[in-house]
Amino acid sequence: MTKTFTRNDMIRYFYSEMLPHESEDFARMLKTSFQLREEFESLKTTLIHLDKSMVEPPQRVTDQILDFSEHFDRTGEPAV
Repeated sequence: MTKTFTRNDMIRYFYSEMLPHESEDFARMLKTSFQLREEFESLKTTLIHLDKSMVEPPQRVTDQILDFSEHFDRTGEPAV
C-alpha cells in the first residue's frame, strides 16, 4: 500500500521536522511520484517566499508595546 502525504507532511519535510524514517519515506516518494513532487515544489516556493517576507517591526513599535505593557501586571489587569 502506498502512503499518502499531507501538506502538513510536506511542510514538516521542508523544515526538517520529520523523524528520520518519515523523511526517508517522503524522499523516496518524491523520486517516484510526479504529482507529489510537483505539489511539493509549489509549496516549497511558497514557503521560501514566506520566509523571506518575515521582517522585524521597527524599534519604535517594539518600544511602544513594551511601554504599554508596563501598565499591566502579569494577569493582564491594569497595574495599581
